[in-house]
Amino acid sequence: MGPSINHGPKILWWKHERPEIYRKIKKFTVPSSWITQKLAGLSGEETYLDYTNLHFTCFGDLRNLRWDKEILQIFDVEEDKFPRIVDPCLQIGKLQQPWAKEMGLLAGIPLIAGCGDQAANALGAGVSEPGIAFDVAGTASCFSLFVDEYNPDVKYKALMLAQFVLKDFYYAMAYINGGGMDLEWAKKELFREWADSRDAFQLMAQEIEQNAPKPSGVIFIPHLRGRNFPTQPWLRGVFAGFSWDHRRENLYRAILEGIAFEYAFYLKVIRELIPNLTFKEVRVIGGGAKSPLWNRIKASILKVPYVELNRQEYAVWGSALIAGHAVGVFQDLQKTSLNSVEKKKVHYPDEKLSKTYEKFIPYYLETMDKMNEIFEKYRELL
Repeated sequence: MGPSINHGPKILWWKHERPEIYRKIKKFTVPSSWITQKLAGLSGEETYLDYTNLHFTCFGDLRNLRWDKEILQIFDVEEDKFPRIVDPCLQIGKLQQPWAKEMGLLAGIPLIAGCGDQAANALGAGVSEPGIAFDVAGTASCFSLFVDEYNPDVKYKALMLAQFVLKDFYYAMAYINGGGMDLEWAKKELFREWADSRDAFQLMAQEIEQNAPKPSGVIFIPHLRGRNFPTQPWLRGVFAGFSWDHRRENLYRAILEGIAFEYAFYLKVIRELIPNLTFKEVRVIGGGAKSPLWNRIKASILKVPYVELNRQEYAVWGSALIAGHAVGVFQDLQKTSLNSVEKKKVHYPDEKLSKTYEKFIPYYLETMDKMNEIFEKYRELL
């Protein structure tokens, strides 16, 4: 996947471009683990990485939760440069006195390994059983699907399979690089009179409801800074099929639809990989979750109900659940996760709208493929 988010290319950069520094590096790890081990007073040899971050390393064997010796050998990277792989619920130490004093806390507080941000988000939102999908409608529109089969996407290379907090469960994830920023661009450039208003997106939605209540034939490619899944960094945003008959509301609606069409592609891939799995709902969080219009559009395109939840700051809550389970406050982490949130509102697919969108999905995918060929050919102009 994209080297901007993965550790492997960065490790190889240090090895080949800064070999003198590479030789001095004891272990490669992530900032959250490094901070926690400092608080616990652990040595370099005790450096750890929880297994929900393993997929980012590029050197991990996700099926067996260990370092992949074959890949390490291919790239001539020493295994002893990598940390031990641990369960997110492992107590890795206790808060040491000097740090406790600085933080105003009691020394001896148990320190738990924890997990990656998306894993914590999903756990906190109760996305912890097969059949639930998860939409983080934020700056990077992130869509993931909770599964119980290890079946990587080697055909399309559109989904990144990651180990979940719960062993033997995974989440297949992809995201649009700056999907939420597409909406910000529309606000600043198409609806300038509301750009500084706190109610801007609500006012924009009202205009769509009044002046663009249904699809208008405009297709929007949402990858304004390149596509991450599959990796097509040369791709750029496109409005296809618009004419003098279209208004700004049509273009903005196309942006909302384009992000949902990309999600439909991710859902198509996972259904090919695991055909017997039925997705019963999508749980949505982030700023975009506040838009009933967008939730209805997504539900209608994906043909899956969209669920708003009753909490905020899901990653913080997910981390708290891990800590509670680790110190014995409760035994069943999966059940506690499922029962820790409530459904505030459910947006069901509009059957008539779904039939219309069903015809647009192939149009979107074919437009994407053609534009990818064009942008790749002329990428030196971008």
